[in-house]
Amino acid sequence: MNLGSFNPSEYDDDQFEPIPAGDYVATITEADMKPTRRGDGEYIKLTWQVQPGQHAHAGRLIWMNINWVNPNEAAVAIGKKQLASICRAVGLPASEIANFELGMILGKPCKISVAIRDASNGYSPSNEIKRIAKHEGASVANSTMQQPPWQDAQKVPF
Repeated sequence: MNLGSFNPSEYDDDQFEPIPAGDYVATITEADMKPTRRGDGEYIKLTWQVQPGQHAHAGRLIWMNINWVNPNEAAVAIGKKQLASICRAVGLPASEIANFELGMILGKPCKISVAIRDASNGYSPSNEIKRIAKHEGASVANSTMQQPPWQDAQKVPF
């Protein structure tokens, strides 16, 4: 294929710098259970999106992995605490925990505290979510989802 007069130096790279450390209102837009690279466990991969009204960072994405099955019991305990924080932040009633599915946490605004993880192991600096709390003034009714998202989501043993 002939690219004609295409000159790649005329275009900027789409490399994103981490957003500044601080508190943001964000929603989980994707939640998937994934196998670990070594194949000895599973983790929940979450995609958070900063909501409008958040400085110039509206629409930015932040990723979070939660250990769910892991040979390291401490990692699993931390993961369960993280998921419990999310459940409380989205206002998931205790009565629904027995039937928990990942889709139940989608599209509900939370307040997240973001830090910047230093560059290491060949990776650039990135954002890390340190704390998840209920967004004041938000309720389950404020969800942007039109139908219950958990109908097709993968179940998670809780």
